[in-house]
Formats: sequence, C-alpha cells, structure tokens
Amino acid sequence: MTGVSVGGKLQIVPYMATHEPAVVRFNRRLSMGGVAPDLFLSETAVPSWLGADGGPLFQEQFVAWDGEEVRGGYVLKHQMFRVMKRVESVGFFHAPVSEALVDKRWSMLGATFLRDALKRQPLLYCLGMGGVEQPLPRILSALGWSITLVPFAFMLARPAACLQELAAIRQRPLARVIRPLLRNALGNASSGWLLRAVASYRAPAARWTSRHASSRRAIARDFPEWADSADDAPAHRFAAVRDRLTLNRLYPPESVRFLKLRVETSDGSCLGWAVLLNTQMENHRHFGNLRVGSIIDANARAGTELLVLQSAVAELRDREVDIIVANFSADEWQAAAMSAGMMLGPSNFALACSKALTARIGDVSKLRSYVHVTRGDGDGPINL
Repeated sequence: MTGVSVGGKLQIVPYMATHEPAVVRFNRRLSMGGVAPDLFLSETAVPSWLGADGGPLFQEQFVAWDGEEVRGGYVLKHQMFRVMKRVESVGFFHAPVSEALVDKRWSMLGATFLRDALKRQPLLYCLGMGGVEQPLPRILSALGWSITLVPFAFMLARPAACLQELAAIRQRPLARVIRPLLRNALGNASSGWLLRAVASYRAPAARWTSRHASSRRAIARDFPEWADSADDAPAHRFAAVRDRLTLNRLYPPESVRFLKLRVETSDGSCLGWAVLLNTQMENHRHFGNLRVGSIIDANARAGTELLVLQSAVAELRDREVDIIVANFSADEWQAAAMSAGMMLGPSNFALACSKALTARIGDVSKLRSYVHVTRGDGDGPINL
C-alpha cells in the first residue's frame, strides 16, 4: 500500500526525503504554537531506530501531505509476535502528531492516521500513551479495542536521594505515586515523620532463590552480543519473539547505552536475561534529577524470573542508581519483581489491542497474565 487519499489533495504517504523541508516547517509551526519538541516529527526520512529495510523487524514513517505542506504523521513498527501458537507480524502504532495541536482544522487527522495504520496492519497495538484516561486510549476504547494498564514496579535504591528530589518535585507524577505508597507502607504518620522514615528506609535485600534453579549456582554477567535468548515460548497468548536475531537488532552490540545482563548456570546454560539502562535525569517531568535504573526488557525460562530480576536489581544498585523502575504485564514477572524487593505502584503505561488482535488473543484487560509485555515492546528507550 502506498499513499492513501483523505479527501482533496491530502494523502497519507510514506515519509520521503523530499518531505523533509516541509517537516521542518511543520515542526516550526508547532513550536510557534507552544508545542514541546518531544512531540515534533523526525526531520529525517530514515528512521533513527530500527530503520526500514523491510526485514521482520522495522519501522515505517508516514506523513499527511497536501502537495505543499506536511500536516502531521505517525510511525508504524513491524515485529514478529507469538499470537496464540502462531508466529506472525504485528504492528505497533505510535507517535501520532498533527497540526491540530495548533490549528483545529486538522482535528480529523488523529483518527485518519489510526484508520490508515489498521489498513496496513489489522493486528495492531499501542503501548504507553500516558494511561487509560488520555485522549488516544479513550478513542481506542470507544472503537472497541481492549485495553489494560501494564503494572509499574519500583524500588528506592537510594532513599535519601529520592527524598531530596521528592521534596523538590512534590507536584510531579513520581512524587504523587511514591508518597502515598510509602505512607501506606510506613504507617499513617505525619508528613514530617514520613520524610524522616524515608530518609532511613532501606529497600529489602533480594533473596537468591528459584524453585527450578535452587540446586544450581546462578551467575549473572554482562555480554557484548546476543548468542542465545532463553526464548522457550512460554504459555503466553501474546508476546514478542525474543530470539537472537531480534535482540541483536533491538539492543545492538555497538550501542553502549544498553546494559545486557545474562543469568546462567555454572555450566553456561542460559536461564534468562535483562536489558537495563542507567540514566542521569535532568529536570525530568517524572524523575527530576534522579539517577534512574530501568529494567526495559527481560525474558527467562519458566520459574527463573526471580533470578533474573534479582540479578538486575543487584547490578543497578551496584551502579548507585537512586531509583529502579520497570513495567511488566505478566503475573509471574510482577510476583518476581516484588520478591526481588520492588513495590507495585499506579501505572500510566497502557496496552491497547485492536479489534482484530483482540479477536485472536482475547480481551487483554481480563487475560493480562497470558500477555508478556515490557517497555522494550514500545517505541524504544526514548523516555528512560
């Protein structure tokens, strides 16, 4: 499928190099209207992440083009997933933006982008979106998509640093999430007592146990390139294929940003792995100036999830992060996160599945334990 007409001269077309000057002008119009740069369209037609080489894992960019100006655009990622017992390509719809942000005449473009993406790939999902109450997930729900929140897990690795930053950013989302949870955990005490308690709080030490590997010593180490992936196709109705080729594309050896942690037995057998980030934030709207350790992706043989998350938590604490965060949809990963010393808090990370995808796997709001989704299944680690 190439260009799709939307009426008049306006078409949804693949983003080409010839559109780049118009995209620059589009971003300038958004900027003049007070729109934040993180909502701008990419000013290069070649995707900065994954590329568009037509393999099983790639991204495409599309723009709304009226013959002279770009009026918006969106990104469509294609990736192989296990859908029930079949392996097939699934689309991830993300980063839709239109000139409606500054000119209401283009308000129809958001729905137009979604219809265009569904024509190109009916098995479609969205992830993140700021929660279920934001405009996009509310539209998706009204259109019959199934939708659920992917739980948020966190640990205050350096409570004193978190306390200092919470005091400075008490109106930010992070503070609104963590303060009530700590109040519940530490008792319904006065605010001053709570702050003193947080300063002396220590996250519980993770216990090194596993029902399947307790008799074998587990070793965690980082590595440059994926050789295997412990992708033994657990009983999930919906999960991305996490094989060696896919992982080397998502988290390439040449990228120094990703910390790849492999957990193995003493004889070298892979039990599981995790991909971590260690990011110093600067006036971040959620995390202020904290050093954030994030577990953006993970996989494990059945029963060894706890070993993987214990290793990930220990590695990030050794690197002196202030807070550790992760999102896991599957029950076994949530249980492992809590056993590794993390807490579960309110989430703004939503998963929505199209009607065609829901017809295949069921309503994700009722079957979350059969879905394995992490931040790695989204638009890359751009926010962490």
